[in-house]
Amino acid sequence: MTDSKDITVDLVLRCESSVEDVCVMLTRMEQLLDKADVPSAQRQDAALVMAEALTNIARHGNDAQRGEITCRVSIAQDGLECRITDHGPAFDPSGLGLASPPPEALAEGGYGWFLIRRLTTGLQYQRRDGQNILCFRVPGTPVELPVSVQMS
Repeated sequence: MTDSKDITVDLVLRCESSVEDVCVMLTRMEQLLDKADVPSAQRQDAALVMAEALTNIARHGNDAQRGEITCRVSIAQDGLECRITDHGPAFDPSGLGLASPPPEALAEGGYGWFLIRRLTTGLQYQRRDGQNILCFRVPGTPVELPVSVQMS
């Protein structure tokens, strides 16, 4: 018998590595999570984390070439398991966002990795077969999973 925590609904979204395409993908992801009845607070946390990570990839990771970004979100009963892959240059965020930067040190931005770390658990980065792979979990309160999510 399968434990209810093992039941998931998977969403896989792909886009070109541009800020414009990332915005379209983020809107689509939010619509699908809403349709899957993911609680509002969890959707908002996931949207913020995804926006930070995906925008960083589009702005800094693939500036020389426009590669594809793939985002997989598995909706489990007690959280969202997320995996983002791209073919940009290697980038290890292990030392970023460990503490909140002082406000006076910021020109524009600078809180992205701090927010990602605060809103997720199990943050892992690896480089494999020419791909950056960023995995994390957006925890949430247990929910009743839908039988299916129609992608329309």
